[in-house]
Amino acid sequence: MKQATKPAVRVNYWGMAISPKAIQKLDGIEEFRRELDAEYLAQIRGRPAGLGGLYHLAVEFLTNFTFKDFASLVAAGVAYDLLKDGAKRFVLRPFLDAYAKLKARNVEHQIGIDLFTIDFADTVLVITNRHLGDISEKLGPLFESLASNYPNFILPTGEAPFKIYVPVIEDKGLHSSIPCFRELLEVDEMAAPVSGSGGDYLTYWGLDYDFARRYRVYDVRRRTLLDVELLTREQYWKKMEEKWRRERATGAADE
Repeated sequence: MKQATKPAVRVNYWGMAISPKAIQKLDGIEEFRRELDAEYLAQIRGRPAGLGGLYHLAVEFLTNFTFKDFASLVAAGVAYDLLKDGAKRFVLRPFLDAYAKLKARNVEHQIGIDLFTIDFADTVLVITNRHLGDISEKLGPLFESLASNYPNFILPTGEAPFKIYVPVIEDKGLHSSIPCFRELLEVDEMAAPVSGSGGDYLTYWGLDYDFARRYRVYDVRRRTLLDVELLTREQYWKKMEEKWRRERATGAADE
């Protein structure tokens, strides 16, 4: 019988620098490392933080499960955090348990997960947290919703998305009369999105289609793809820079 392959996980966290070559370690980080090593091919790395984001984590899983199979099993009622199918294996429960213990031992640091990525064999799922509560506590409802809505992601050509962004929000700062959606930005986006504008995990998602060469917005509540513009972070900043250049040029011309 072929042995199931261990899933891989990478955890980056940002801590306070205490010397030119060291950061203040989290209490229990070595135990956290040992627990992950027992279940995963794990890499855990601490880095010195800039302004903000202290002890926030970026977590990335790599699995040989396809998102299509993952969605099918979860939709059928299989627990999302412990999936096995022959040589394929996707387990989140050991990570979630180890993370909960690490978080409990470091209450003063207010540990959180800012970015949670799962690189499936066919699709990359990117979950971003900005003032939305701990991702780890919301995975169950989110995965169930993703599984339920997955059939609606398939284009008439049969193409499924290569990447899924959770969530995306509506942005009226670029085009006041044209709906525009984008990814949440980095830590400098300080204001919490308005509820219902997409500022939660179950309102709007972004879908990236490789062969169709386009991004689409998925309205979770209406269970439908919207024909509106979706910008990645890179595209958003490029358009904002263009807007600022136009505004500066207009201001200079008025002087």
